[in-house]
Amino acid sequence: MVIMDDNRSLDRENTLDVDISKLTGREGSAATMQFLKGLIERYPDSAYAPGVQDELNADRVTYVAKRHDAPIGVVDGIAHGQEFESHSFIIDPRYRGKGVGKVLDEAVHRDFAVSRIVAYPFGQPRSEGTARIEEHMAKLVAYYKTLGYEEDKDAPPSVDPGVPMIWRGPEQVPQLFDRIKALADEISTKIEKGFGEEAATNFFKDGLRFAQELARKHPDTFDLYASYHVLTHSSPPYEAVPGRRAVTRGDFPGEDSVEKFLENHRRQYNV
Repeated sequence: MVIMDDNRSLDRENTLDVDISKLTGREGSAATMQFLKGLIERYPDSAYAPGVQDELNADRVTYVAKRHDAPIGVVDGIAHGQEFESHSFIIDPRYRGKGVGKVLDEAVHRDFAVSRIVAYPFGQPRSEGTARIEEHMAKLVAYYKTLGYEEDKDAPPSVDPGVPMIWRGPEQVPQLFDRIKALADEISTKIEKGFGEEAATNFFKDGLRFAQELARKHPDTFDLYASYHVLTHSSPPYEAVPGRRAVTRGDFPGEDSVEKFLENHRRQYNV
């Protein structure tokens, strides 16, 4: 994961009217790169490293905030089903403290049930060096908590600096379970219709094997994910009951995503 905007983006009041556009693929990637290039030229002392641009690719989802048709903020990341993994969250310093970050974040939350982010003070003046990193980091973490994020204690280990954080939309987990279950049922039905009962049984067994793999990789949290219960054909408890914890999370992140597992099987069987 890439780093995040610095604490100077803390929204004090929403005083600006901005237009938000959602871009995908290379169009979004190009918009983010163009925005970063403008910041590098405008703020040569700030650490808007060109290397960040090298990590952008065609598989991005990008939200651009514009004022008078000029970009003033960008949120850029990868979509994993109903989860958004933010890689860049950057506001032009001239417009920080004006609610732009909040409006961008709300746009992400309208489209995704879960949003993951790594809070790190990106774009600090080079003259500061690393002397105030911890101070800026603490302020940035506090800011994202005002937007509904919490520190993600179960985030996978990463070499990137920063504090992993996660936002989960209210009442979204049951909806995500229903949607992923409907996807699994649809694929199973089409496999059985096109390839026979044995192929459908193999698909079912593949799901159980993947569930076992997820339980090994996430021994302390696997049962908290609604998508795990899709694979095991069990009903997720949304409130704690004797012997079972409440399901509070949607899908696993990254390559552990159950939705991604199902989509891979859809492509494999061409259904």
